[in-house]
Amino acid sequence: MRRKVIQWSSGNIGKGLIRAIVERDDLELAGLYVFSDEKVGQDAGDIARIAHCFRQARMSSPPSVTCTPGFMVPS
Repeated sequence: MRRKVIQWSSGNIGKGLIRAIVERDDLELAGLYVFSDEKVGQDAGDIARIAHCFRQARMSSPPSVTCTPGFMVPS
């Protein structure tokens, strides 16, 4: 069973965590919460410099409002 994960921030550590989450078969990146206006709406993969994840970065409301994650990763 894949666990849904929300990554909370996308700085240097957060980018590495996005990559680690996407590489694992047992985890699914369910959302990305950012604190920068420039990153809002960008694909999480673009922010982490990997292939598209088809998850847009959000800032206005936490992604947990639209999904039920198994984990939330603060960084």
